[in-house]
Amino acid sequence: MGNFSKEPRVFRHGNCGREAGIELTPTTGTPSTEPLYGLTPTRYVRMSLYYLMYFTTVAAFSPYFNLYLATRGLSSSQVGIVLAVMPFVGLLVQPLWGILNDWLHLQRMTVFIGLGAAPLILLTFPYLRGFTAFLFMVAVLAVFQTGMIPVMDSLTVQNAGVRNYGKVRMFGSLGYAIMVSVAGQMYRSGNVNSMVPLYAVLAALSFIALISYPPIPAPKGTSVVSKPASALTGLRTLMKNRVFVWLLLLTMFVSISQTLNSNFFTLYYHALNRPLGVLGVIYSVGGLSELPLFFVSGRLITRFGAERMLLVASGVFLLRWLVLMFGPPTWVLVCLQALHGLSFGIALAAGISVASRVSDETNRATAQTVYSAVNTGLAAIVGSMSGGLVLEAYGPYVLYAFAAVVCALGVSGMTILLAMLRRESVNSVSNSRVSNTSR
Repeated sequence: MGNFSKEPRVFRHGNCGREAGIELTPTTGTPSTEPLYGLTPTRYVRMSLYYLMYFTTVAAFSPYFNLYLATRGLSSSQVGIVLAVMPFVGLLVQPLWGILNDWLHLQRMTVFIGLGAAPLILLTFPYLRGFTAFLFMVAVLAVFQTGMIPVMDSLTVQNAGVRNYGKVRMFGSLGYAIMVSVAGQMYRSGNVNSMVPLYAVLAALSFIALISYPPIPAPKGTSVVSKPASALTGLRTLMKNRVFVWLLLLTMFVSISQTLNSNFFTLYYHALNRPLGVLGVIYSVGGLSELPLFFVSGRLITRFGAERMLLVASGVFLLRWLVLMFGPPTWVLVCLQALHGLSFGIALAAGISVASRVSDETNRATAQTVYSAVNTGLAAIVGSMSGGLVLEAYGPYVLYAFAAVVCALGVSGMTILLAMLRRESVNSVSNSRVSNTSR
């Protein structure tokens, strides 16, 4: 993997430093690991309310969209291609939203646009006929929908700090857990077409909640927020950090496996002939499992380091896929979903922490959208397209065997990377001590 000695990093152990593990510090400016503004109870409630409402729209749409497409006559491979369009567009659009956000200081305006446009586009879906029509309209939907979460995560990190981010984000998990169960009960009678009006109503409520979300004030002592020399300066700065680039590559493998699960678990479950009414309960258990993990994620990341927690979460993903490849009983599926928080929740919080620490005030949204573009864009393209083909050709068991192999590549690579970095750090400390002794 090459020599990483040129990268700025410090290893700290225990509670001696702000973070244990590798510090991916920004090249210039002030790192965005601490809030720019005091996290008062009022601001905390206003931020949490938005996450609570927004993730109800995710719960009503994402887990069941593949089933909706299947009921409209699309084959498994066609469903996979349509699902791949969203991350493909997101791969192109997410960094642009981030760059524009940092360059023009749009803040919440990006999300207002997305929340207004997405339900209007979705309302056209009942009138679409055929694979091509869905392919085109899903691409249009993705232009507005894919940038909302990373932009809001960037704003929340600036508002609350990395340590408190999970305490805000857990309300998104709560909203998801509640609505995914409600939606499952609504759809179980075969009326999955009610997804469209339900999404529109929930998006309207999220729009109202966003109005109360606190804006980011300028840092104290400044009247104008600093601006990068050009729109692409922040992106170029990020790509010079070789450790960050390697982590992007390795987490992408883990995210591909997660995409295989998130996009095709409903079809996998259906292929096992399990009761559809329990499906909503399974998703609800997963959402609820995120709550305690998001709440303590800041402490875990501070104590053990974001990179180590990424590795732990990836290992839990691998364990889940290894069990699912054997088609276990329904009660085992429920128990496995209880590990969702330890895998997805910790991986999300740790990834946001990494992106936050490599950024400064000139490229905060850019860092989050680049990380998201790779892990929910590029990874999702590969996962969606390959997953549909594997499921159609070889069935549900091979799908999760494939997911386990891909995830294992990421876990192995992260293990090697962290071992190399630790060895370099130990050698650097030893050389420093020898130099000081010789003096």
